[in-house]
Amino acid sequence: MSVALSVIESALSDAQTAFDAGRMLRSLSAARCLDTETTSRTERAEAVWLRAQAAFRLGEFDEAANSAQRLLDEFGGQAPTYPARLRVLTIAAVAAAEVGRFEPALGHLQKLLSTASRGS
Repeated sequence: MSVALSVIESALSDAQTAFDAGRMLRSLSAARCLDTETTSRTERAEAVWLRAQAAFRLGEFDEAANSAQRLLDEFGGQAPTYPARLRVLTIAAVAAAEVGRFEPALGHLQKLLSTASRGS
């Protein structure tokens, strides 16, 4: 394991620990730092997911909506699967509605209902 990979994994672990402990600002800040092209695709997807969740909990709905949408768009193949996908869609829908993006919010709600009814 390279030193850079070890540092990134440690930073991602710290971001997750901060999130789990309710330290949303710290988690959000760490997730923002990890959301770079130098971070591997898998770890960047995890960082974007943490970013969406922490921003949502902090009421930063624009950032939460953008991060959740990005997770769905850019990391579609690595986006969380059911039931985690339901959480991504929920954050995307509610956050988009909170900032007045009603058309995307409705689209996310429709996907959410479709995903929930299929169970996958």
